[in-house]
Amino acid sequence: MIKFLRALSAILVFILFLWLLFVFISNFSQTDSNVKAGLIGFLGAITAGLITHYQTKKREVSARLFIEKREGYRHLVDLIFELLLASKRQRTLTEDEMLEKMIPFKKALFFWGEASAISAWNSFEMNFGKGLAAEEILHEIEKVMRAIRKDLGHDDNLLPNGQLIALILNSDAKDLALRRAS
Repeated sequence: MIKFLRALSAILVFILFLWLLFVFISNFSQTDSNVKAGLIGFLGAITAGLITHYQTKKREVSARLFIEKREGYRHLVDLIFELLLASKRQRTLTEDEMLEKMIPFKKALFFWGEASAISAWNSFEMNFGKGLAAEEILHEIEKVMRAIRKDLGHDDNLLPNGQLIALILNSDAKDLALRRAS
């Protein structure tokens, strides 16, 4: 019953709003030009104020989330560099060591990650399970890195493919990654 009354009152308020709008528009053409200019200016000021308020709130939320996102994404970067160091030392990380880094990253991605970063990570995990060649895995990691950097506010449109992953590779592999990307 309460839902019905709420719906009915919402409909009545909407009808009242439409009627007031109709009365305003029909009488607007008959008013003095100074009043018209004042009303248009007033509506413009209210619209500008609402847009500014919305953008300010959006920036505040982004600023608060940035610290959490950065720390969460750092877990993945740490894992990538630990894998790189382990391969240089010809050692493999244990499953526990990998989970130790992966779980905090996935938690951070769950809570603070943007949709594109989540999609990139899920795509990487699905493709990684298919037994891709090392080059394709590096390409998928770069997609994840680009999505994370975008989520953190970076614009990598001018950065050619292969440049991000090349940062963590040695010179031979770097050359391969950059040639493949071009």
